[in-house]
Amino acid sequence: MLADILKQNNVNNQGLLFDPHARTALAFVTLRSDGEREFMFYRNPSADMLLEEKELDLDLIWKVWKYILLPFQYLCVSTTIDFTMAKLM
Repeated sequence: MLADILKQNNVNNQGLLFDPHARTALAFVTLRSDGEREFMFYRNPSADMLLEEKELDLDLIWKVWKYILLPFQYLCVSTTIDFTMAKLM
């Protein structure tokens, strides 16, 4: 199981939730002859569709947002501004 592999490799998996009645969604990706990708999804219903808000660890989500996503967002905005300013000069 993926959770076990993460744990064996010292990856924190504290935010993982399990539902014995839900399946994992599947995504199939094919490459067309013209190089474009096509996606097909199987969700019958899948675990992500059955997740309820009360099951979420909002403190953990905030930590991820605060320490990982927010700085990355700043980097993207900063890079865009730098690029735009360089073009104007």
